[in-house]
Amino acid sequence: MLGTLFKLAGGLVLGAAAGAAVGILLAPKSGTDLQSDLRAYVENVKAAGRDAEAQRRQELQTKFAQAKQFNQSG
Repeated sequence: MLGTLFKLAGGLVLGAAAGAAVGILLAPKSGTDLQSDLRAYVENVKAAGRDAEAQRRQELQTKFAQAKQFNQSG
């Protein structure tokens, strides 16, 4: 039982090490470049979210003002 557990743990460690080595060797960019790209992507997503929020807020404010004006005139 204990031997099987050691074999499993050894296989997992060996597999993780092999996966990490292959990932490092085949990575298209360095870690620094990848981090930089990821930061830029996240900033773009945040900016798009802020723009969408501002646009939706304006739409809702316009609809609210129209509904309020309709209520006062009706």
